Amino acid sequence: MNFDNWTDGKSYEYVIHIHNGRKSGLHFDIRINNDKNHLYDFATRKNPTLNNNETILLFQQKDHSKEWLNIEVDEKKSKEQDIDMFLIFDKGVVKIISNDIERVIISFMGDKMKGCFSIIPYRKYQYLFMKIPYKNCK
Repeated sequence: MNFDNWTDGKSYEYVIHIHNGRKSGLHFDIRINNDKNHLYDFATRKNPTLNNNETILLFQQKDHSKEWLNIEVDEKKSKEQDIDMFLIFDKGVVKIISNDIERVIISFMGDKMKGCFSIIPYRKYQYLFMKIPYKNCK
């Protein structure tokens, strides 16, 4: 994934969905605006609200349109319409602290997601997502 269009110091909207997919099962989708009317999308089975130095694996998904910032499908509607359930777990703003070839450091400012995180390329379509101490958020 190319984060070239993320500019240091700039803020972007994000949403985190709890997604209960018929094929994929229960997981979290972290969707962050990429400044091109699309959202970068990462999936993880683990709750992304981490303690300092905890790391989880993110799996890159296809980009989604900006409409996904507000989409929510509750369990009742999911069953009635035979579609996947998407509940908004958190939403807010993420600020790009630094963006270089080795990693991106971002600061989440939401109700549940707070603090600094690092996104580090791991394998093709996979990233390490680590909460880092605030003092390292520079």
